[in-house]
Amino acid sequence: MKYLLLVGGSAGFALVFAGGWRVGRDPLSVVVEASFGCLAAAFLFRWLGTIYLRSVRTMLREREVVSRQHNGAGEAEAVSSTRS
Repeated sequence: MKYLLLVGGSAGFALVFAGGWRVGRDPLSVVVEASFGCLAAAFLFRWLGTIYLRSVRTMLREREVVSRQHNGAGEAEAVSSTRS
């Protein structure tokens, strides 16, 4: 999460700074706006990262359940075939 926070903050600062500089605003307002852009992008990246990790965890849990069900069915067949 720290990595996403840093990447998002850096990207937000760079984008807002470049946009403000390109438009021709004075340097102080560009830096202040870039700081707010840094905060907004950092929290946005963190939020999106949390959503991504939650979906990956859910997918892995579902795969584990399916794998256990599949392995359980295979073991049941093996036990029933040895008893016959």
